[in-house]
Amino acid sequence: MDLQRFVAAQDPVYEAVRRELGAGCKTSHWMWFVFPQAAGLGMSAMSRRYALGSLEEARAYLSHPVLGERLRECVRLMLGQRGKSALEILGSPDDLKFRSSMTLFAAAAPGEPLFARALERFFGGRWDDRTLGLLGPSGAPAGCLLPACAARRMPWRNGRGSTLELARDAAAPNGEWTWRLSLADLPERAQFSRFPGVDRLIACLDGTGLDLERDGTRAEVPREGAALAFAGEEAVVGIPLGAGVRDANLMTRRERWRGRLWVVRARPLAVEAALVVVHAPETGRPVRVAAPQGDAEIPPGRTWLGSGRVEVAAADAGVVAALDPRAAWAEGPAPRPA
Repeated sequence: MDLQRFVAAQDPVYEAVRRELGAGCKTSHWMWFVFPQAAGLGMSAMSRRYALGSLEEARAYLSHPVLGERLRECVRLMLGQRGKSALEILGSPDDLKFRSSMTLFAAAAPGEPLFARALERFFGGRWDDRTLGLLGPSGAPAGCLLPACAARRMPWRNGRGSTLELARDAAAPNGEWTWRLSLADLPERAQFSRFPGVDRLIACLDGTGLDLERDGTRAEVPREGAALAFAGEEAVVGIPLGAGVRDANLMTRRERWRGRLWVVRARPLAVEAALVVVHAPETGRPVRVAAPQGDAEIPPGRTWLGSGRVEVAAADAGVVAALDPRAAWAEGPAPRPA
């Protein structure tokens, strides 16, 4: 783990960081490497360089003789600002980055109350849902397999079928998501549920084939390569071309994410994104990934989360989703409230 990059970034500015936090007013640029966040939240070069790719790396950060003590000191300086909000101390959007950072370290060190105290003091005890989503339903960090129990079967809104939900960013089982990857079986012609404000991508994973009927036209759903896109508001009918049709679906809140989806078969795929989700279908052989978080073999029926440049190879088939925030968080200080 290359934690020295944080030490090198902090050393020239750390005394200024202490002064600014002690005065209750951040005025210079150091947020990324003083309060690190989970990989997958930011898309700028700086946010990616200083992201922590796993809970293991966050724990190593806390155990570092320099970085861990500096982080704790900075959190205590924040807590020492009586009567001020995180927004007043850090500005926007750095107050949101602080919440993300505290969520990451509170998850990494549940026996250390300092970070949970910061979340309670500044955010009413509310953890950051996007960070928890990246950590996975049971705290699995980006770059790790989700547990088999993370997949859930959900009924369609219109009652015409069901979906196997593979991964989502909501922290609670029934919470609101901003992205969701799923599989659906389509035994017969069926109207799709509508999702206003959501962009949808669909690809045919199993079966002879699948067509979509929309706006008076009929389109073939790809069985390999990039998925077919449509808006969640559209009236869409799915038409299976035989038995055993299963499709892969990526849904993203339009204002939050730009999503891409592929079915990988014989040809490998390389993709780069803030968040990459790879699923190995239960009926095939393992899917291999090579990523900054480490190489992995995904067993059939399991789903993997990663970030950055990821290379995917499937002997039979694999589902690959890539997500990037619609707009990166601003890198400079924002105006402060008067």
